[in-house]
Amino acid sequence: MKYKLLVILGVFLVSFAAIFVKLVNINPSVMAMYRLGIGGLILLPFSIFNNKSASISFSHYKMIFWAGLMTGLHYLTWFTSLQYTSVTSSTLIICSEPLVVLVFGYLLYRDKITRKQFLILLMALIGIGIVTWGDIALSKEALLGDVLTFIAVIFFVIYLFISQNTVKKLSFISYTSLLFICAGIILLIYNLICGYNLFNFKAQDWLIIILLAIIPNAGQVMFNYTLKFVKPSLIATSILLEPIFATILAVIFLDDRLSLNQIIGGIIIIASVYIYLYLDQLQLKKAQKNH
Repeated sequence: MKYKLLVILGVFLVSFAAIFVKLVNINPSVMAMYRLGIGGLILLPFSIFNNKSASISFSHYKMIFWAGLMTGLHYLTWFTSLQYTSVTSSTLIICSEPLVVLVFGYLLYRDKITRKQFLILLMALIGIGIVTWGDIALSKEALLGDVLTFIAVIFFVIYLFISQNTVKKLSFISYTSLLFICAGIILLIYNLICGYNLFNFKAQDWLIIILLAIIPNAGQVMFNYTLKFVKPSLIATSILLEPIFATILAVIFLDDRLSLNQIIGGIIIIASVYIYLYLDQLQLKKAQKNH
């Protein structure tokens, strides 16, 4: 039971990311750079003393670079989207990631999509459409934010496909530390080229930056720690709590208000992703029994 509570606490901590980004008036790419760079540096000492860190080859570093690029682009587009759309709409679209993985699996590897999976995918798209339609009624900027969020999901899914083999050969701590530092350096170069302010912030802004680098990352570490004790499907399903937690936090800290479209569309999106994960777990159990 305590490990399940740790998973829920992890989701709660991850849910703060969007709130911290909206609390400060700092360029999204700079926030993304510090979120990844500081997070990677915090993990670096643990990585250095890890036995598997010595076995990293040149080919691994190449994959880490491409995965870092996709991670940097994911956070750049997601944090930018939060300038235009609400925390609720953004986190609802973000949680559609498992279904985007399904589509990419078909496009890249011709993985079979069953009729049930197709209907679930259609159901999720309807939910996203309802949320987006409500945002269109608010402003064109909100629609731009929703589109950027979905692009962020695509970058994250590409990162997953790049990382799926490399991460198995390295320790998670070593891989994550190098990945975050690589993404942070890429964003640093981007910010220097664009001439963005990197240091001249108020003390309160620096506090938010540090909290952004520590609290959501602590949630991620909790996920990976609890993987030893709970099923991955539990963590995948629990992520659906993020839009709920993020919305509650947005109401408290940002004075956000829920629209009817967000409520209806959100229920459809969360339900569709839950059903997909549930059916996927059933299919996995069935395959294990056959073997």
